[in-house]
Amino acid sequence: MCDVRNGVFEVDGAALRAAPLPVVPAAGAEDRGTYHARPSIEIARRIGAPWAEFPGVHMEFLRNPGGPSIP
Repeated sequence: MCDVRNGVFEVDGAALRAAPLPVVPAAGAEDRGTYHARPSIEIARRIGAPWAEFPGVHMEFLRNPGGPSIP
């Protein structure tokens, strides 16, 4: 669903739009406006898909390696 030629990453929008399941690009809320979130926002715009925002940051597991505490 992507193509890399001459060092340029290009998303195959047609393939993503034709995917058998919904494609919902997303990023962490604390990443809004950063380079971590911009690709997912642009991909969502290009394929006409919703964009989702999750709590936390890109690679949250590095900030909290133990994960959420589960009672």
